Amino acid sequence: MNWKYIFGSPTYTITFYQDTKKETRWRATHRNGNVIADGGEGYKNAGDARTAFTNLAGGVDGDKYQVNIFHDKKKEFRWDIVHINGNVIADSGEGYKNWIDAVTALFNLSQALLSGDYRVVES
Repeated sequence: MNWKYIFGSPTYTITFYQDTKKETRWRATHRNGNVIADGGEGYKNAGDARTAFTNLAGGVDGDKYQVNIFHDKKKEFRWDIVHINGNVIADSGEGYKNWIDAVTALFNLSQALLSGDYRVVES
């Protein structure tokens, strides 16, 4: 039993969906409605998208992944997680005015994924 759900809904909803290229993608939406993260790429095989997300939810191994925090074109802070093969496996769903807000969003998402504080839906 996941005790977090007794008094409320999970913090994040993970949605798997098909994009316009018919590739499967995922996004993480906070219960406040903000898209906090999404997969960095689409997958032709839906199972590969689920595997990529499962690997991310299991924790980011520092030997295989690099976490980057950077300025986008609007001068907002964003983050991404890049596998050693160069593929972006996740990125922030929005920009942040302050560096600490981007770091906090990434930290909160990672804690929720590791603790199971999310639900998965198909669209």
